[in-house]
Amino acid sequence: EDQSHKPLRQDPSRLLALILTRGDCTQRSNMPEPSDANKRQKPEDAAPAFSDTISNFAVEETLRFEAGGRLAVVLGKLDGRDCVLELKQRAALADPRALEDALPKLKLTLTNHSGAEYSYYAATDPTTGATYDLEAVWPAPERLVQRKRPAEICVVEETAEAYDRVVRPFAEAQAAKIGWIDAVCALEKERERNLHACDAFVVNVDTKWSTHGPFDADRATWRAVWKSTSVSGVLSHFSAYDAAVLARSSGE
Repeated sequence: EDQSHKPLRQDPSRLLALILTRGDCTQRSNMPEPSDANKRQKPEDAAPAFSDTISNFAVEETLRFEAGGRLAVVLGKLDGRDCVLELKQRAALADPRALEDALPKLKLTLTNHSGAEYSYYAATDPTTGATYDLEAVWPAPERLVQRKRPAEICVVEETAEAYDRVVRPFAEAQAAKIGWIDAVCALEKERERNLHACDAFVVNVDTKWSTHGPFDADRATWRAVWKSTSVSGVLSHFSAYDAAVLARSSGE
């Protein structure tokens, strides 16, 4: 069936594809794949980006500097690999250059580490007294760098020609990039992050989860956060469903 003239309100996925950045319809579909150096780091190899200072971070570019300096995103290198710092400032500096000059002096306290590329800090500039909630992503994939850059948004009226030339290839390319989800659901990848698995869904540790238990605690302790919540009831329901399915399969 030809979908090119289907009303946009009936096809949200096509409407999403029309929200393009920088007025370039082909930019996202042509975005290069991340290099091996910038691919997600395996949890067993991961470590927090910094210890107690940030002096080994080499600034390359301030991607965003907004709200008078209260929000900043800085791209740089850490041990030869891309690293993105997102700083939420409670006492703003005057301009991007002032922030870049202050970075090597920041005193850091690790508040959380995701077990992968995300780590979080309370940062203080001893010279000015400015304090920050600092998020470090290391190694930072190219897609994250692109997302953090300021972007102009435009809406394009779609024609059949534009759909065939731009939208369809973009949608097909995106569909080809989500096959990794099947591997995660089948526990072929990221098994070390899994908290629960059944026929209906899997529950994995999110790299941004900030309420988990101590890092040296077993996963049963991490699951305790679900006790006395509706989440535990949902998991129990699907566990019973799995048991029933297995029983029927065994009977056959």
